[in-house]
Amino acid sequence: MAEEEIYANADVFDMSSTPPVRKESSIYANVRPEDAVASKPSGPVRNYSRWATGSLGLLCVLLLALSIALSFKYVKERGQLQAETEHLLAGCVDIKEQLLANNTNLTRQVDQLRITEGELQDRIAKLKKRCPSGWIYFNTKCYLIDSSKKTWTESRTYCQTHGADLVIISSREEQVFIYGLRKSVWIGLRKEQGQWEWVNNTKLSSSFWEKGQPNNHPPENCTLLFSKASNTLFSWHDYPCNDQQHFTCKISAYM
Repeated sequence: MAEEEIYANADVFDMSSTPPVRKESSIYANVRPEDAVASKPSGPVRNYSRWATGSLGLLCVLLLALSIALSFKYVKERGQLQAETEHLLAGCVDIKEQLLANNTNLTRQVDQLRITEGELQDRIAKLKKRCPSGWIYFNTKCYLIDSSKKTWTESRTYCQTHGADLVIISSREEQVFIYGLRKSVWIGLRKEQGQWEWVNNTKLSSSFWEKGQPNNHPPENCTLLFSKASNTLFSWHDYPCNDQQHFTCKISAYM
């Protein structure tokens, strides 16, 4: 009986009624086709992304190329700097060696000069011994320029008492030397019987008269080497023998 009631109740169920709709089905039913399409990137956005990617790649390539170029340049310049440094170092070595050689040469020259100086000092000392004290040595002769003033005859007498005589000038060099002593002095030349003779009685052959000399005034029969003459080689004047003047004695040096 119970089973009959169940089936009887089943017949009463209305099959025409709409079954309940599930919640999940209603959610998907609300989704529109255009919304699904909108989730995909549009055309311009996709193109921009490609451009950005390409630009970034190109930039990377350029940076890589620049890095490689700078590396080559660095290597090249480094090589050049290294070569220049080696060249400079080689030059410094050469200069150092040259300086050392020059220093050695200069040291040798200084030593030689010291030896020469010592030899000259010895020679000067020997030359000084060749002349009496107070006399001046020149070209194997000794000369005395006396500070006193005397007549020509008194001057000659003074020289003779010292084993000498008034100077006889026999060369240009001797003339320049006597003139360089910067004093007007009697020399051993006088006029005898109208002829100029040296104190050793030799005739005058070469002379160093100043222009206009001798002027042959009657009392001027002796010769003065005039220190204020304008020309070193031409400084003789005829002068009165009784004038008081400085004088120069001459004697051969001791050998």
